[in-house]
Amino acid sequence: MVIHDNLKTFITVAKNKSFTKTAKELFVSQPAVSKAIKNLEEELQVKLFQRDKRKGLNLTNVGKEILLYARQMENLENKIYQATYLENNLLSGQIRVAALPIITTMILVPIFKIFKEKYPLVNIELIEGTAFEVREAVLNHHVDFGLSTSPFQDLETKFLLTDKMCAISSQKLSNEINLYNQAAENLIFCQAGQETAMEILHSYNISFDRSFIVKQPETAVKFVEENYGIGIISEFVLSSISQKSIHKIDISPKIEIEFGIVATDFSDLSPSASKMVEMIANQFHQQNKT
Repeated sequence: MVIHDNLKTFITVAKNKSFTKTAKELFVSQPAVSKAIKNLEEELQVKLFQRDKRKGLNLTNVGKEILLYARQMENLENKIYQATYLENNLLSGQIRVAALPIITTMILVPIFKIFKEKYPLVNIELIEGTAFEVREAVLNHHVDFGLSTSPFQDLETKFLLTDKMCAISSQKLSNEINLYNQAAENLIFCQAGQETAMEILHSYNISFDRSFIVKQPETAVKFVEENYGIGIISEFVLSSISQKSIHKIDISPKIEIEFGIVATDFSDLSPSASKMVEMIANQFHQQNKT
């Protein structure tokens, strides 16, 4: 192994915040995990974790900094092994991807299947979360790249789709809903695109005290069907689910969102990760041409 085994244990403990969970994941004893962390702390001459009986293990400030470097080293090791496999005309290693759940369902599931059939030696790890959590996972080198919605901030981005938000209602209200007039209404936002929507609405000084956010678009549709309120959702996302008794309505002001692949540096991705990014972009653009 290129990377110190104690560093690998440290990365796993930082993820699990527990020696016990880490021992189970690594198939070693708990004392072995404790010893690895103790040896690493002695070697580096710093304290990596603070022990808290209620919250478990928390990284110290220097522990957080070392974790960032350790993850970069782990990525480098992955690239080294992938380079050797590539020399032998094989693609191997690990790809770590972060995505919004709806993007997993709509984009990644079929692509993962195709990718695994073509490159069976590559292991894929998926982390799902909010747009903020996806960005943080990429920035902290916890994953190779992510798929999310705007805003993308300072991350490099390969744009997949420019979409717009619409309203959904159980009744045909009008050809267009003016959100300036909906402050007293219950508004249901779907997580995909919610950050962009809120950012744009706040720029128009529009706020909704009675709004709330759901993770799954099917949940937003269900609330609307039960006459709980008006849904605000991406048209692209809405196209992926069945809509039995709801009406799609344009909104004002118009809200556009973008779907994209994000990374700290696409040129620095491993061969496997680069191949997957290429496959996602190609498959997505082919689907949207048809």
